[in-house]
Amino acid sequence: MSISLIRDLKDRRCGVKRALNLIENDIHRILPRKARILIKPNFVSAYDPPSATPVECVEEILKFLIEIVNPKEVIISESPTIGSFEEAVRRYGYSVLKDKYGVELLDLDGYGYDEVYIVDRRGALRSIPVSKL
Repeated sequence: MSISLIRDLKDRRCGVKRALNLIENDIHRILPRKARILIKPNFVSAYDPPSATPVECVEEILKFLIEIVNPKEVIISESPTIGSFEEAVRRYGYSVLKDKYGVELLDLDGYGYDEVYIVDRRGALRSIPVSKL
């Protein structure tokens, strides 16, 4: 697994591009061409822009993946803690991505959940809900 860290950038788009370029070889190795891809931005709140992934960042990820993987399908999906997915999409401008790139915008809450077991950092087994999407 690769980790990329970019600091001291004034432009989000440039930072995302640089970070993705650092892990491009891993993306080629992991994602087959024509893959189905789900991008999950972070919408903590549908009402507070600093608590959400800026649409410009997700657009750069999308453009990068289209160029190197040419995905069969791209879904952008999330479940905000505060507010609705639809409200977040509207407020943060994500509908532009649907119009421009033909991606699907889907509310994670609309698909139900499976219980998945993980081991937490203390070594304890925990059950967490994971969307069926």
